[in-house]
Amino acid sequence: MATGTGKTYVAFQIIHRLWKSSTKRRILFLADRNALIDQTKRGDFRHFKDKMTVIRKKKIDKSYEIYLALYQGLTNYDVDLEGWRPEKGKTDKHGLLIDDRIRAITELLTELINPKPGERVLDPACGTGGFLTCALEHLKAKAANVGEREAIGKNVTGWEYKPLPYLLGNTNLILHDINLPNIQYDDSLAKPLTEYRQKDRVDIILANPPFGGVVSNNNENNFPQTFRTKESADLFLILMIHLLKDGGRAAIVLPDGSLTGEGVKQRIRQKLLEDCNLHTIIRLPNSVFQPYASVATNLLFFTKGEPTEKIWYWEHKLPENYKAYSKTKPIQLLEFDNVKKWWKKREENEQAWQVDFETIRKNGYNLDIKNPHQPKPEKQYSSAELLDLLHHSFAKGDALLAQLKKGLG
Repeated sequence: MATGTGKTYVAFQIIHRLWKSSTKRRILFLADRNALIDQTKRGDFRHFKDKMTVIRKKKIDKSYEIYLALYQGLTNYDVDLEGWRPEKGKTDKHGLLIDDRIRAITELLTELINPKPGERVLDPACGTGGFLTCALEHLKAKAANVGEREAIGKNVTGWEYKPLPYLLGNTNLILHDINLPNIQYDDSLAKPLTEYRQKDRVDIILANPPFGGVVSNNNENNFPQTFRTKESADLFLILMIHLLKDGGRAAIVLPDGSLTGEGVKQRIRQKLLEDCNLHTIIRLPNSVFQPYASVATNLLFFTKGEPTEKIWYWEHKLPENYKAYSKTKPIQLLEFDNVKKWWKKREENEQAWQVDFETIRKNGYNLDIKNPHQPKPEKQYSSAELLDLLHHSFAKGDALLAQLKKGLG
């Protein structure tokens, strides 16, 4: 086996362990590391697909082991593969391991945005292809004829600039029966906005753009001066607005930090509300993406080409007896049954409220609006504050005692 450094070396250590543990046929296509990397750079997956076909013909239905080895090895995610069994995790019908923390969100957004046959779907930060595979399965179920089914692979597209997630995304789509995955190996923020044409615009955007990061290579200069920032999530929001057709729809994940803030952040939110109808925001607890991220996140749904008049908010609550989501207690799709019922017939309730555009405009386009139906949380005092309160209480008591003594005397 060839060796290397860093994550690639870790990957091939794990693959070598699988090789030694009687799963040689399942990872045959990974034997030549250099060829695999070269194919990734060229986007040539014929050799890869041939090996996958061999695996299927041998009726080895545990292709999750391939994906697991790739994912865990290439991301440095530490799991004891030798003791791993499929019953310890869920798999979809293609044998791929499902991360429930992400899958529940991707399935919900795909279902609510409801891509239709013939519509072009894009994830400009597709990673390992979670949104793409959800869109594929959604469209396959809706395809009414062979032509519509054959068009799905071309119409569902992704962009990814990191080589390893790019490889994993292609793996994912191949295992979902897409012979030639339509994923571009490119930096989504590296192209000036002015170079996009009408043919580049899409009907649907599904995305969980990277947040908390800072862009490199001066990519912020590819955007108009008024929207230039180093914050990746904010630049992706401008890009996604630009890439939608008029009437196009988007369902995306954004952190709380993108809903508030002044300066560039405020101007970006203003553009979103003036160019698009931001009709719904689902507010999630801050533990949904743990351990990968602990910040509070939101699901935004908007349609381009019409200004926002009012925004509906829905606050997703933790299940009963949960203090937080965790690796062993992830968010489940069933938890969104109530919001699905509410989605088609909206009324205010203890989890849902609406805010008009004028109120938001007067408040500096701040979208971080708390649930007005929930009681205000009890104020938590610091030790210093408690001592100060006690001091004032004792002082008040002393004053009352002094008045009492004066009255008795």
